[in-house]
Amino acid sequence: MSDQTYTAPDRVQALIAPICIDLGLDLWGVECHTAPGRTGVLRIYVDEPGGVSVERCAELSRKIGLLLDVEDVMPGRYRLEVSSPGMERRFFEPGQLAGYVGETVLVRLQIPRQGAKTFRGALDAVLDDGIFRIKAEQGTETFAWNEIKSVNLVVDDPFHRERTSTSPNNDGDFADRSSAKRSEKP
Repeated sequence: MSDQTYTAPDRVQALIAPICIDLGLDLWGVECHTAPGRTGVLRIYVDEPGGVSVERCAELSRKIGLLLDVEDVMPGRYRLEVSSPGMERRFFEPGQLAGYVGETVLVRLQIPRQGAKTFRGALDAVLDDGIFRIKAEQGTETFAWNEIKSVNLVVDDPFHRERTSTSPNNDGDFADRSSAKRSEKP
């Protein structure tokens, strides 16, 4: 069966928010996924100024793991993952967008608008009541948070885009793998 989002994120957030505060971490978001007959996944995203380290994520994981098991936040077995929201982070609430005005975002809608479910553009404004606006190729689009399936930051940095086609060579420099030619056998 297909993956389904379990309805526990709010409960998990309420349980772990005080621990995040004690550790000086910003709780960015929570995802809970279950599927019948499969191990569930509970993802906790945290951040801090300058970016969160693996060690800090591990520290939080140790502190909340037992609490979440005792509170039985997900049905059956599940895997706990604690990480940074990443460069192309998902926004979990409209207030998170405010610090990213001018940045490129990818908006996915629950229901198509003018035949499209996906819009990409520069975040132009974050207004009251979960309303935000982007400047897309097709013009300015205004969205209400309740019509959103997801919103993600898009990294337009050329280094980030090319990273998938490059790798460090022995000198520590980057060599372009996309231009490498295979030798042909006669």
